[in-house]
Amino acid sequence: MCPKSEATDRQLLNGDGHRRHTASSRKGAAPLLPSRVKSYTVIWMEIIEPPRVEERAEIPYVGIRVVTPFRGMLATRDRLLAEARAGVKETGIETVGYGFLRLHVVDMDGPMDLEAGYFTKGPAHIVHPKLRSGSMVAGSYATLTYQDHALRANQALQDWVRDNGLVLERQTVPEGDEFTCRYEAFWTDPSVESRKTRWTVELAILLAK
Repeated sequence: MCPKSEATDRQLLNGDGHRRHTASSRKGAAPLLPSRVKSYTVIWMEIIEPPRVEERAEIPYVGIRVVTPFRGMLATRDRLLAEARAGVKETGIETVGYGFLRLHVVDMDGPMDLEAGYFTKGPAHIVHPKLRSGSMVAGSYATLTYQDHALRANQALQDWVRDNGLVLERQTVPEGDEFTCRYEAFWTDPSVESRKTRWTVELAILLAK
């Protein structure tokens, strides 16, 4: 994959499928931050783009899905991204961006059902021992973009969703909280910036209809 700017990659992926709107018109909603602001820091977490709602088209990808303990999850993510990257090179699939982490089922006290891989420019039809094709479903997403500290970013977004009277598309299952679509997209080239704390990460969670 040829190096591109973060903005260019995101535009290629999103196209006209992203349409921003605010939730501040909802009854009792907390006021929203401007749609475009300079980055700022909240409790050692840098917000690049503030919480907002976006309408998104379906986003195709290839990834590897596993169940792994919460402890050590990020090391598993890194391993899966490396394996997925190798599979992408083998199959010649054209990708966008620098990877994603999707959380299917969350249990911070037990196993996590997660998937890591790469967005593709179109649906991928592949035969591979590890990679599978999939997609982030179309719909309304609560999203923010940050650098450093995923746990705080996730909590900040979920607090914003609650304060604005929105509801996430999820259900409780025996394994934990199952999300229809919850993911983090990485928009920084790791060959240019190796420090993960300086990566630009877009967090997105599908909202209930």
